[in-house]
Amino acid sequence: MGGFEQANVPEGVETPPKAGKLHRRLKLEFVPTSDLAEHLVYNPKTKSLAVFHQVEWLKAQIRYTKDRKLDEAVEVSLAAGTLPPQLLDETLYTIYVILFPIGINKKSLRFAKRLVRAERPFDRNLLAYDGPVHKLPANFKCVYWSRRLKALQALVEVRPPKNKIVSWFERHTSERNALTVAIIGLFLSALFGFLGLLVGILQVVVSIQAWKYPVQGSSG
Repeated sequence: MGGFEQANVPEGVETPPKAGKLHRRLKLEFVPTSDLAEHLVYNPKTKSLAVFHQVEWLKAQIRYTKDRKLDEAVEVSLAAGTLPPQLLDETLYTIYVILFPIGINKKSLRFAKRLVRAERPFDRNLLAYDGPVHKLPANFKCVYWSRRLKALQALVEVRPPKNKIVSWFERHTSERNALTVAIIGLFLSALFGFLGLLVGILQVVVSIQAWKYPVQGSSG
């Protein structure tokens, strides 16, 4: 039987990151947006993730397009005055299956309630989950949001630097700067070698001068 709980995980996303997990592990903040184009956009400067929170609008659109093909062409959908059914279903899927599976996960429900009461609150309808609007095929996959979901998964697997010092170190020891680091290392080695040579020459000169002009002991 199709549905959100049974729908397949998007290809390439082995462990879909829940919102609460992203917040706990990465200190990621979630900001509501009413611009669908900003959905799942990660801002590394503010360590925030935008989430489209107009879920009731999504549900209404899905009900309106439920009798149309999931893979309906974009041009056909726009001509009918709606967004593509795949995009609508996929967006709701990312909210209620991946980020906030509040129907099957109590921690996700608690975190969703926290966001609804936040300074920049999410729509309270985020908590009104009554199951999928309609059945989804067993082979349902994300198409529109797949790349952004993979980026979120990468954040979980490779955590960003915790502070500026670690960030600087990682940035300057990356493969991109490996050649620069190697050149600097060679330069420093040559410099220290040259300084060592100068010290050696100076020691020889001092020894020669001491041999030529020995210090005469004082007579009694």
